[in-house]
Amino acid sequence: MSARETTGRLGELEYVARVEELPLRRSDGTRQGTLSAFSYTVNAPGRPVVFLTNGGPGVSSIYLHLSGIGPWRARIPVDPDDAGQPPYGIEESPSSILDVADLVFLDAPGTGFGTFADDADHALLRTVEGDADAIAAAIGDWRDRHGRWDAPTYFLGESYGTLRAAFLATNPHGMDTAPLAGIALLGQAVNIQETQDRPGSIVGALANLPYKAATAWYHGIGSRRHATVEDATEDALDFARGDLAAAMLQGDELPAADRDAVAERLSAMIGIPAEELVRDRLWISKTDFRERLLAGQVLGVTDSRYTAPPPPTAASGSSTTIPPTPRSPRATSPGCRACGTTCSATTPHVRTGSSTRRPAATGTGRSRAAPRSPPTADRRRSTPTPTPRGCRDG
Repeated sequence: MSARETTGRLGELEYVARVEELPLRRSDGTRQGTLSAFSYTVNAPGRPVVFLTNGGPGVSSIYLHLSGIGPWRARIPVDPDDAGQPPYGIEESPSSILDVADLVFLDAPGTGFGTFADDADHALLRTVEGDADAIAAAIGDWRDRHGRWDAPTYFLGESYGTLRAAFLATNPHGMDTAPLAGIALLGQAVNIQETQDRPGSIVGALANLPYKAATAWYHGIGSRRHATVEDATEDALDFARGDLAAAMLQGDELPAADRDAVAERLSAMIGIPAEELVRDRLWISKTDFRERLLAGQVLGVTDSRYTAPPPPTAASGSSTTIPPTPRSPRATSPGCRACGTTCSATTPHVRTGSSTRRPAATGTGRSRAAPRSPPTADRRRSTPTPTPRGCRDG
Protein backbone atom coordinates (compact mmCIF):
# COMPACT_ATOMS: atom_id res chain seq x y z
CA MET A 1 0.00 0.00 0.00
CA SER A 2 1.51 3.30 -1.07
CA ALA A 3 1.11 6.35 1.14
CA ARG A 4 -1.82 8.59 0.31
CA GLU A 5 -2.72 11.96 1.71
CA THR A 6 -5.24 14.73 1.41
CA THR A 7 -6.05 17.95 3.21
CA GLY A 8 -9.08 18.82 5.30
CA ARG A 9 -10.50 21.34 7.74
CA LEU A 10 -11.93 21.02 11.22
CA GLY A 11 -13.54 24.38 11.88
CA GLU A 12 -10.74 26.86 11.24
CA LEU A 13 -8.05 24.20 11.61
CA GLU A 14 -6.34 22.94 8.45
CA TYR A 15 -4.84 19.44 8.61
CA VAL A 16 -3.19 16.82 6.44
CA ALA A 17 -4.74 13.33 6.53
CA ARG A 18 -2.40 10.53 5.56
CA VAL A 19 -2.52 6.72 5.41
CA GLU A 20 0.72 4.78 5.07
CA GLU A 21 2.46 1.48 5.79
CA LEU A 22 5.20 1.13 8.38
CA PRO A 23 7.45 -1.91 7.76
CA LEU A 24 8.08 -4.30 10.62
CA ARG A 25 11.41 -6.14 10.51
CA ARG A 26 13.49 -8.43 12.69
CA SER A 27 16.81 -7.15 14.02
CA ASP A 28 18.51 -8.93 11.09
CA GLY A 29 16.37 -6.94 8.65
CA THR A 30 14.00 -9.78 7.75
CA ARG A 31 10.57 -8.38 6.91
CA GLN A 32 7.88 -9.51 9.34
CA GLY A 33 4.98 -7.54 7.96
CA THR A 34 3.55 -4.04 8.14
CA LEU A 35 1.61 -1.81 10.46
CA SER A 36 -0.72 0.78 9.00
CA ALA A 37 -1.03 4.34 10.23
CA PHE A 38 -3.80 6.90 9.72
CA SER A 39 -2.47 10.29 10.76
CA TYR A 40 -3.86 13.80 11.07
CA THR A 41 -1.23 16.51 11.37
CA VAL A 42 -1.34 20.30 11.57
CA ASN A 43 1.49 22.44 10.29
CA ALA A 44 2.29 24.30 13.50
CA PRO A 45 5.44 24.30 15.67
CA GLY A 46 5.71 22.48 18.98
CA ARG A 47 2.64 20.26 18.59
CA PRO A 48 2.66 16.97 20.50
CA VAL A 49 1.88 13.65 18.80
CA VAL A 50 -0.60 11.11 20.21
CA PHE A 51 -0.39 7.51 18.96
CA LEU A 52 -3.58 5.50 19.46
CA THR A 53 -4.62 1.84 19.28
CA ASN A 54 -7.71 -0.14 20.13
CA GLY A 55 -7.50 -3.47 21.89
CA GLY A 56 -8.53 -7.05 21.35
CA PRO A 57 -5.76 -7.88 20.77
CA GLY A 58 -6.75 -8.22 17.15
CA VAL A 59 -8.96 -5.14 16.76
CA SER A 60 -8.19 -2.31 14.38
CA SER A 61 -8.10 1.31 15.51
CA ILE A 62 -11.19 2.23 13.48
CA TYR A 63 -13.29 2.34 16.65
CA LEU A 64 -11.12 5.09 18.12
CA HIS A 65 -10.63 6.64 14.71
CA LEU A 66 -14.36 7.28 14.16
CA SER A 67 -15.33 7.62 17.80
CA GLY A 68 -14.89 11.37 18.00
CA ILE A 69 -11.19 11.63 18.87
CA GLY A 70 -10.35 12.17 15.20
CA PRO A 71 -11.76 15.01 13.09
CA TRP A 72 -14.68 12.86 11.90
CA ARG A 73 -16.98 10.48 13.73
CA ALA A 74 -19.67 7.97 12.84
CA ARG A 75 -23.12 9.56 12.82
CA ILE A 76 -24.77 7.22 15.33
CA PRO A 77 -28.19 8.03 16.79
CA VAL A 78 -27.83 9.30 20.34
CA ASP A 79 -31.42 8.86 21.48
CA PRO A 80 -32.11 5.40 22.97
CA ASP A 81 -35.60 5.56 21.44
CA ASP A 82 -33.92 5.36 18.03
CA ALA A 83 -33.32 1.82 16.77
CA GLY A 84 -29.69 2.78 16.18
CA GLN A 85 -29.16 0.34 13.32
CA PRO A 86 -26.57 0.83 10.56
CA PRO A 87 -25.65 2.01 8.02
CA TYR A 88 -24.24 5.20 9.55
CA GLY A 89 -22.88 8.28 7.90
CA ILE A 90 -20.01 10.41 9.20
CA GLU A 91 -19.95 13.93 10.56
CA GLU A 92 -17.46 16.47 11.85
CA SER A 93 -16.52 15.69 15.44
CA PRO A 94 -16.89 18.48 18.01
CA SER A 95 -14.94 16.40 20.54
CA SER A 96 -11.79 15.83 18.49
CA ILE A 97 -8.48 16.50 20.23
CA LEU A 98 -6.81 17.45 16.94
CA ASP A 99 -6.89 21.06 18.10
CA VAL A 100 -4.21 20.28 20.71
CA ALA A 101 -2.21 17.37 19.23
CA ASP A 102 -1.43 15.52 16.02
CA LEU A 103 -3.05 12.06 15.92
CA VAL A 104 -1.68 8.76 14.60
CA PHE A 105 -4.02 5.73 14.65
CA LEU A 106 -1.98 2.51 14.43
CA ASP A 107 -3.09 -0.92 13.24
CA ALA A 108 -0.90 -3.88 14.26
CA PRO A 109 -0.11 -6.69 11.80
CA GLY A 110 -3.28 -8.61 11.05
CA THR A 111 -5.58 -5.68 11.90
CA GLY A 112 -6.80 -2.85 9.69
CA PHE A 113 -4.40 -2.59 6.77
CA GLY A 114 -1.59 -4.19 8.82
CA THR A 115 -0.21 -7.36 7.27
CA PHE A 116 1.94 -10.39 8.10
CA ALA A 117 4.76 -11.42 5.78
CA ASP A 118 4.45 -14.96 4.41
CA ASP A 119 7.26 -16.23 6.64
CA ALA A 120 6.47 -14.03 9.65
CA ASP A 121 6.71 -15.43 13.15
CA HIS A 122 3.03 -15.03 14.07
CA ALA A 123 3.49 -16.59 17.50
CA LEU A 124 6.15 -14.04 18.49
CA LEU A 125 4.16 -11.05 17.28
CA ARG A 126 1.13 -12.25 19.22
CA THR A 127 2.86 -12.30 22.57
CA VAL A 128 2.50 -9.36 24.96
CA GLU A 129 6.15 -8.38 24.48
CA GLY A 130 6.17 -9.02 20.73
CA ASP A 131 3.04 -6.94 20.25
CA ALA A 132 4.45 -4.05 22.31
CA ASP A 133 7.76 -4.26 20.42
CA ALA A 134 5.89 -3.93 17.12
CA ILE A 135 3.99 -0.85 18.31
CA ALA A 136 7.23 0.68 19.66
CA ALA A 137 8.95 0.08 16.33
CA ALA A 138 6.06 1.70 14.47
CA ILE A 139 6.15 4.77 16.71
CA GLY A 140 9.88 5.14 16.12
CA ASP A 141 9.49 4.58 12.38
CA TRP A 142 6.76 7.20 12.05
CA ARG A 143 8.65 9.80 14.06
CA ASP A 144 11.79 9.15 12.03
CA ARG A 145 9.93 9.32 8.71
CA HIS A 146 8.25 12.62 9.57
CA GLY A 147 11.04 14.27 11.54
CA ARG A 148 9.14 14.39 14.83
CA TRP A 149 11.71 13.11 17.33
CA ASP A 150 11.60 16.42 19.16
CA ALA A 151 7.80 16.37 19.57
CA PRO A 152 6.31 15.41 22.96
CA THR A 153 4.91 11.92 22.35
CA TYR A 154 1.92 10.31 24.04
CA PHE A 155 0.24 6.94 23.70
CA LEU A 156 -3.49 6.32 24.16
CA GLY A 157 -4.62 2.72 24.44
CA GLU A 158 -8.17 1.37 24.69
CA SER A 159 -8.99 -2.00 26.34
CA TYR A 160 -6.05 -4.30 25.52
CA GLY A 161 -4.34 -1.15 24.27
CA THR A 162 -4.01 -0.13 27.94
CA LEU A 163 -1.69 -3.12 28.43
CA ARG A 164 0.32 -1.92 25.44
CA ALA A 165 0.52 1.48 27.09
CA ALA A 166 1.84 -0.04 30.32
CA PHE A 167 4.52 -2.01 28.48
CA LEU A 168 5.53 0.96 26.34
CA ALA A 169 5.87 3.11 29.45
CA THR A 170 7.96 0.62 31.45
CA ASN A 171 10.05 -1.26 28.89
CA PRO A 172 12.78 0.22 26.65
CA HIS A 173 11.90 -2.20 23.80
CA GLY A 174 15.43 -2.11 22.42
CA MET A 175 15.35 1.70 22.52
CA ASP A 176 13.26 1.66 19.33
CA THR A 177 11.46 4.75 20.50
CA ALA A 178 12.23 7.73 22.71
CA PRO A 179 10.59 7.82 26.16
CA LEU A 180 6.93 8.71 26.13
CA ALA A 181 5.81 12.00 27.66
CA GLY A 182 2.66 10.30 28.96
CA ILE A 183 0.06 7.60 28.46
CA ALA A 184 -3.74 7.58 28.58
CA LEU A 185 -5.83 4.52 29.49
CA LEU A 186 -9.30 4.33 27.98
CA GLY A 187 -11.56 1.50 29.20
CA GLN A 188 -8.57 0.21 31.09
CA ALA A 189 -7.88 -3.53 31.26
CA VAL A 190 -4.56 -3.58 33.09
CA ASN A 191 -6.08 -5.44 36.05
CA ILE A 192 -8.73 -7.29 34.06
CA GLN A 193 -7.83 -10.60 35.72
CA GLU A 194 -9.10 -9.18 39.00
CA THR A 195 -12.10 -7.25 37.72
CA GLN A 196 -13.32 -9.58 34.97
CA ASP A 197 -16.94 -10.66 35.35
CA ARG A 198 -16.62 -14.41 35.85
CA PRO A 199 -18.00 -16.95 38.35
CA GLY A 200 -16.08 -16.94 41.61
CA SER A 201 -14.60 -13.47 41.06
CA ILE A 202 -15.81 -11.48 44.04
CA VAL A 203 -13.81 -8.44 42.98
CA GLY A 204 -15.44 -8.59 39.54
CA ALA A 205 -18.90 -8.72 41.10
CA LEU A 206 -18.11 -5.74 43.31
CA ALA A 207 -16.48 -3.76 40.48
CA ASN A 208 -19.52 -3.93 38.21
CA LEU A 209 -22.13 -3.09 40.85
CA PRO A 210 -22.18 0.66 39.98
CA TYR A 211 -22.90 -0.29 36.34
CA LYS A 212 -25.88 -2.38 37.43
CA ALA A 213 -27.17 0.30 39.80
CA ALA A 214 -26.89 3.03 37.15
CA THR A 215 -28.63 0.82 34.58
CA ALA A 216 -31.46 -0.10 36.96
CA TRP A 217 -31.85 3.57 37.90
CA TYR A 218 -32.08 4.61 34.26
CA HIS A 219 -34.78 2.05 33.48
CA GLY A 220 -36.75 2.93 36.61
CA ILE A 221 -36.31 -0.51 38.17
CA GLY A 222 -33.79 0.05 40.98
CA SER A 223 -31.98 2.71 43.03
CA ARG A 224 -35.11 4.84 42.83
CA ARG A 225 -34.55 6.63 46.10
CA HIS A 226 -31.82 8.61 44.34
CA ALA A 227 -32.62 11.73 42.32
CA THR A 228 -29.53 11.45 40.10
CA VAL A 229 -27.47 8.65 38.62
CA GLU A 230 -24.38 10.04 40.33
CA ASP A 231 -26.03 9.47 43.71
CA ALA A 232 -27.04 5.95 42.65
CA THR A 233 -23.52 4.97 41.57
CA GLU A 234 -21.92 6.53 44.65
CA ASP A 235 -24.25 4.55 46.89
CA ALA A 236 -23.40 1.39 44.94
CA LEU A 237 -19.69 2.04 45.37
CA ASP A 238 -20.09 2.45 49.11
CA PHE A 239 -22.12 -0.76 49.32
CA ALA A 240 -19.62 -2.68 47.16
CA ARG A 241 -16.66 -1.57 49.26
CA GLY A 242 -18.39 -2.29 52.56
CA ASP A 243 -21.32 -4.51 53.43
CA LEU A 244 -21.57 -6.41 50.13
CA ALA A 245 -17.84 -7.21 50.07
CA ALA A 246 -17.99 -8.45 53.67
CA ALA A 247 -21.03 -10.61 52.91
CA MET A 248 -19.64 -12.18 49.75
CA LEU A 249 -16.29 -12.95 51.38
CA GLN A 250 -18.05 -14.93 54.10
CA GLY A 251 -19.63 -17.24 51.53
CA ASP A 252 -21.63 -20.08 53.13
CA GLU A 253 -20.66 -18.89 56.61
CA LEU A 254 -22.82 -15.80 56.20
CA PRO A 255 -25.82 -16.14 58.56
CA ALA A 256 -29.13 -16.51 56.73
CA ALA A 257 -30.62 -13.40 58.30
CA ASP A 258 -27.62 -11.31 57.21
CA ARG A 259 -27.72 -12.85 53.74
CA ASP A 260 -31.39 -11.98 53.35
CA ALA A 261 -30.82 -8.42 54.52
CA VAL A 262 -27.97 -7.93 52.04
CA ALA A 263 -30.07 -9.48 49.25
CA GLU A 264 -32.94 -7.09 49.98
CA ARG A 265 -30.65 -4.09 49.84
CA LEU A 266 -28.97 -5.36 46.66
CA SER A 267 -32.37 -6.00 45.09
CA ALA A 268 -33.53 -2.44 45.78
CA MET A 269 -30.32 -1.21 44.19
CA ILE A 270 -30.15 -3.28 40.98
CA GLY A 271 -33.77 -4.31 40.43
CA ILE A 272 -33.34 -8.10 40.56
CA PRO A 273 -35.72 -9.83 43.05
CA ALA A 274 -34.14 -10.66 46.41
CA GLU A 275 -35.15 -14.33 46.24
CA GLU A 276 -33.27 -14.69 42.95
CA LEU A 277 -30.20 -13.05 44.46
CA VAL A 278 -30.32 -15.41 47.46
CA ARG A 279 -30.60 -18.36 45.10
CA ASP A 280 -27.61 -17.05 43.10
CA ARG A 281 -25.49 -16.42 46.22
CA LEU A 282 -25.65 -12.63 45.75
CA TRP A 283 -23.88 -12.88 42.40
CA ILE A 284 -25.35 -12.19 38.97
CA SER A 285 -23.22 -11.85 35.85
CA LYS A 286 -23.53 -8.80 33.64
CA THR A 287 -24.88 -11.02 30.86
CA ASP A 288 -27.61 -12.44 33.10
CA PHE A 289 -28.35 -8.97 34.42
CA ARG A 290 -28.87 -7.61 30.91
CA GLU A 291 -31.27 -10.45 30.14
CA ARG A 292 -33.22 -10.43 33.41
CA LEU A 293 -33.68 -6.78 34.34
CA LEU A 294 -36.53 -6.11 31.89
CA ALA A 295 -38.92 -8.97 31.13
CA GLY A 296 -38.85 -9.87 27.44
CA GLN A 297 -36.04 -7.43 26.63
CA VAL A 298 -32.24 -7.59 26.46
CA LEU A 299 -30.08 -4.56 27.27
CA GLY A 300 -27.30 -3.32 25.02
CA VAL A 301 -23.80 -4.67 25.72
CA THR A 302 -21.86 -1.41 25.44
CA ASP A 303 -24.73 0.95 26.23
CA SER A 304 -27.40 -0.51 28.47
CA ARG A 305 -29.85 2.32 27.83
CA TYR A 306 -30.77 0.48 24.61
CA THR A 307 -33.11 -2.50 24.67
CA ALA A 308 -34.10 -5.12 22.10
CA PRO A 309 -36.12 -8.32 21.96
CA PRO A 310 -34.11 -11.45 22.82
CA PRO A 311 -32.39 -13.05 19.81
CA PRO A 312 -34.02 -16.13 18.29
CA THR A 313 -32.74 -19.49 19.49
CA ALA A 314 -30.76 -21.54 17.02
CA ALA A 315 -32.97 -24.59 17.41
CA SER A 316 -36.44 -23.17 17.11
CA GLY A 317 -35.94 -19.84 15.42
CA SER A 318 -38.12 -18.26 18.08
CA SER A 319 -37.10 -15.73 20.67
CA THR A 320 -35.58 -16.99 23.89
CA THR A 321 -38.21 -16.94 26.61
CA ILE A 322 -37.18 -15.11 29.75
CA PRO A 323 -39.55 -15.82 32.62
CA PRO A 324 -41.37 -12.57 33.42
CA THR A 325 -40.74 -11.12 36.84
CA PRO A 326 -43.18 -8.60 38.31
CA ARG A 327 -41.61 -5.15 38.31
CA SER A 328 -42.68 -1.89 39.80
CA PRO A 329 -43.79 0.74 37.26
CA ARG A 330 -41.17 3.12 36.00
CA ALA A 331 -40.80 5.77 38.63
CA THR A 332 -40.98 9.46 37.90
CA SER A 333 -38.05 11.20 39.53
CA PRO A 334 -38.36 14.85 40.56
CA GLY A 335 -35.00 15.59 38.99
CA CYS A 336 -32.89 14.12 36.22
CA ARG A 337 -33.58 10.49 35.42
CA ALA A 338 -31.62 9.58 32.29
CA CYS A 339 -27.88 9.15 32.63
CA GLY A 340 -25.59 9.77 29.71
CA THR A 341 -24.05 6.28 29.73
CA THR A 342 -23.64 3.27 31.91
CA CYS A 343 -20.38 1.39 32.03
CA SER A 344 -19.07 -1.66 33.82
CA ALA A 345 -15.55 -0.32 34.30
CA THR A 346 -15.02 1.27 37.69
CA THR A 347 -11.24 1.26 37.92
CA PRO A 348 -9.23 4.46 37.45
CA HIS A 349 -8.30 5.67 33.97
CA VAL A 350 -6.99 8.75 32.24
CA ARG A 351 -9.33 10.59 29.94
CA THR A 352 -8.16 12.30 26.79
CA GLY A 353 -10.33 15.35 27.13
CA SER A 354 -13.56 16.60 28.58
CA SER A 355 -15.46 15.89 25.40
CA THR A 356 -14.61 12.25 24.72
CA ARG A 357 -17.58 9.92 24.76
CA ARG A 358 -18.52 6.26 24.46
CA PRO A 359 -19.74 4.53 21.25
CA ALA A 360 -23.29 3.48 20.68
CA ALA A 361 -24.28 -0.11 21.19
CA THR A 362 -24.50 -2.49 18.25
CA GLY A 363 -27.18 -5.02 17.59
CA THR A 364 -29.70 -3.40 19.89
CA GLY A 365 -33.19 -2.10 19.31
CA ARG A 366 -35.63 0.44 20.65
CA SER A 367 -35.83 1.46 24.25
CA ARG A 368 -39.04 0.78 26.12
CA ALA A 369 -38.59 3.87 28.25
CA ALA A 370 -41.07 6.73 28.09
CA PRO A 371 -40.31 9.49 25.54
CA ARG A 372 -37.65 11.89 26.71
CA SER A 373 -36.44 15.28 25.65
CA PRO A 374 -33.78 15.44 22.90
CA PRO A 375 -30.20 15.07 24.15
CA THR A 376 -28.02 18.11 24.36
CA ALA A 377 -25.02 18.37 22.06
CA ASP A 378 -22.44 17.89 24.82
CA ARG A 379 -23.90 14.46 25.64
CA ARG A 380 -23.39 12.84 22.25
CA ARG A 381 -21.53 9.54 22.53
CA SER A 382 -18.26 8.76 20.83
CA THR A 383 -15.51 7.07 22.80
CA PRO A 384 -16.09 4.83 25.78
CA THR A 385 -15.82 6.29 29.26
CA PRO A 386 -16.05 4.17 32.39
CA THR A 387 -18.19 6.55 34.41
CA PRO A 388 -21.75 7.82 33.85
CA ARG A 389 -21.77 11.01 31.82
CA GLY A 390 -24.32 12.74 34.01
CA CYS A 391 -28.06 13.22 33.80
CA ARG A 392 -30.61 14.61 31.46
CA ASP A 393 -33.92 16.20 32.45
CA GLY A 394 -36.78 13.72 32.41
